[in-house]
Amino acid sequence: MEVGAISANWRTFWSVTRGLALYIPVAELEIEAEETGPSIESSTHEAAERDHILRTLRNTKGMISGDNGAAARLGLKRTTLNSKMKKLGIERSDYI
Repeated sequence: MEVGAISANWRTFWSVTRGLALYIPVAELEIEAEETGPSIESSTHEAAERDHILRTLRNTKGMISGDNGAAARLGLKRTTLNSKMKKLGIERSDYI
């Protein structure tokens, strides 16, 4: 399969699904909470991001860098994760 065909198929899929979303009344959608969702109800994007980072840090037992560290699991560079932690006010005592 050609690369152009794949991207064209993706664009078509995206257009169709986006168009379908316009025809589904919100009242008919049933959304169930996942067990893996934030343990604390998050009202903002930053709160959800903070919860997700804290959960990942707890799962890695506080390891930030390395192949199995929180940064790798979150798909971030170590320095980016450190910056986000500082911005969100996450300290070591929050996850250890």
